[in-house]
Amino acid sequence: MRHASTTALLAFALTSAAAFAQVAPNPTQRSPSSPQDPVLLYHVTLVGRTTPAINYRPRHDDTPLDFAGTSLLPKAEGHANISGEKGYIRIDAKFSELEPATRFGPEYLTYVMWAITPEGRATNLGELQVKGDDGRLKVTTELQAFALIVTAEPYFAVTQPSDVVVLPGYTGSGDPGMTSTTCRLTQRN
Repeated sequence: MRHASTTALLAFALTSAAAFAQVAPNPTQRSPSSPQDPVLLYHVTLVGRTTPAINYRPRHDDTPLDFAGTSLLPKAEGHANISGEKGYIRIDAKFSELEPATRFGPEYLTYVMWAITPEGRATNLGELQVKGDDGRLKVTTELQAFALIVTAEPYFAVTQPSDVVVLPGYTGSGDPGMTSTTCRLTQRN
C-alpha cells in the first residue's frame, strides 16, 4: 500500500511539474504569420559617403555652403552662410523641401544639424526649426574645421547622429582661400 501511494504521489508530482513548467508566451513575440496577415517589406538603403571638412578660421567674407538631399530625401536642399568671428564660428542655415521626419519611421520626430570634425567626431549643433517644409537654424560653435550634415533623429538632444543622413553639406564654389579635408564619421557609440 505504501508503494502504491508513493507511486501515485510521484506520478502526480511529475504531471504537475510539466504543467507548471509551461511559460506564457512573450506578448512582443508573434506567431508565424498566416496567409491573411499582410507581409511587411522594408527597403533598406545604406548610404556611405564622405563629406568635406572645411577650416572656417576667421576670414574677411562669409563662406557659402550648400546642402543636397541624399537618396532618403532627394528633393531637399539647403544653403548656409558661415562666418568666422574671433573665438567662434557663426552658422546661418536655411533648408527647403523637407518632409516630416516621421516618414523614416515613427521614432524619428525631428532634424538635427551636426558638425563632424576631420577626426570623425560629431557635435550636435541643434534642432532645425521647421515650418511647413522649410527649416532654419542659427547657431555658433567653437569648432574651427568641420563638415556639416543634417540627420533625422528621435529627439533634439541626441549625442550621436543616426544613420538617417538626409542633407550633407558640400562646397558649391571653388573658393581658393578655403582649405578642406575629407572626413568620415568614426566616433559612434
